[in-house]
Amino acid sequence: MRRLAVMALVPAMILLPGIRLGTLPLFTVFLASLLYLPLFRPALSLPQARLTLAVFCYFLLVCSRNALMPEGGLREIFYLCLPLAPLFLHAMVKDWFDHGHGRLTVMLLAALTMGNALVMLAQSLNLGGINQSLLPVWHFYAALTDSQPFLGQLDNRPFGLLSNPMTAGMVAYLAMRAAAVLSGRRWLVFLALPVMLLAASRMSLALFLAWEILLPLLLDKPRLRRLVLLGGAAAFVLVLLAFAGQAAPQLFIFQALATARSLDGLASDYSLVNRLDSLDWALGHLEKALGLGGLVTAEFSRRAMPVDSEFLLRSLQFGVTGYLLLVLLVYFPLRGLRNRDARFALVFMLAISLTNAAASNLLLLPFLSVYILAVRKRHPVAVPEQPPSPSKEPFPERTRIVTYSGFAQEARLP
Repeated sequence: MRRLAVMALVPAMILLPGIRLGTLPLFTVFLASLLYLPLFRPALSLPQARLTLAVFCYFLLVCSRNALMPEGGLREIFYLCLPLAPLFLHAMVKDWFDHGHGRLTVMLLAALTMGNALVMLAQSLNLGGINQSLLPVWHFYAALTDSQPFLGQLDNRPFGLLSNPMTAGMVAYLAMRAAAVLSGRRWLVFLALPVMLLAASRMSLALFLAWEILLPLLLDKPRLRRLVLLGGAAAFVLVLLAFAGQAAPQLFIFQALATARSLDGLASDYSLVNRLDSLDWALGHLEKALGLGGLVTAEFSRRAMPVDSEFLLRSLQFGVTGYLLLVLLVYFPLRGLRNRDARFALVFMLAISLTNAAASNLLLLPFLSVYILAVRKRHPVAVPEQPPSPSKEPFPERTRIVTYSGFAQEARLP
């Protein structure tokens, strides 16, 4: 049964991540976890459950306050699922790993991610008029996260089946890094690079270059083999960028790089202007961000441009404390690990939160759960040794046998 659940739910993470009921998005895997827990009864981590309960109480207070505000409403109550999702998703995915389906989960997800990359390639080439003939399909996925504006630029910023280009890039990075960590084949992570280029997932791409190439060169021991491998990887990235720039100059990433060459271009860049405007607007509500939040959905909807930064958005809704608690809940299963693979999950969430959403993104959270469990499988936390059981000898522990002229006697140790 668990294997069937894996075979059904892992493809759903990409093929059917959710549906939209009016203005409310319903995410398939999160809803499935609510059924999975009573059906299979996976073991819940008691420390994680206690932390979740404490954070849930905080969110119950804040969300209830937001719902009772003049412009609030029932929608504010639905944010209570944010502190519950990490616990439920982690328990479900951990149950897959505990019953021997971890490798199947990761490899199936990696294969589906590469399949989505082929869909993105077809969109960028408008292969056989696919962008027009399958427009209702693309609209279904884009509507899940209100990403319909990207439908007009599928040929230069495709997203496949993953709702929007940024999500497509983030998912590819997490899925291929999970495969690389679990299998030990570190080169697999480089398969995410073409996807991030196609999608112009710029924050994911910047993190990839920093974490996978620059950081090892700066911090790892300068062994010749490692330097050669990393140098070859850097050369591969540069060649890929040069080739892609010549073969597909219409891609958004290359247009964005061309725009960034001048100050006038930067001043007209929508992403930069929007995020600076969001920051300026957030500073006008600084007391809410530093306190318990208080801005409701209606106030964000009135803005001409969306607040793309999860850090700003959740801080204004629930306070900086609320945002940090969400990050802590997702990262909590990796406590005790001090390696680079574990730290990547935290850095990924914090970096992505500047321009998108990770810790509170119910579409992305299942992928984060798979990555976190892949790291735990590859780097298990050492279990401390049990203290030795009391001695079964007939003499006390501080007693030894000494022999004088063949006679055994008891003598106390000093």
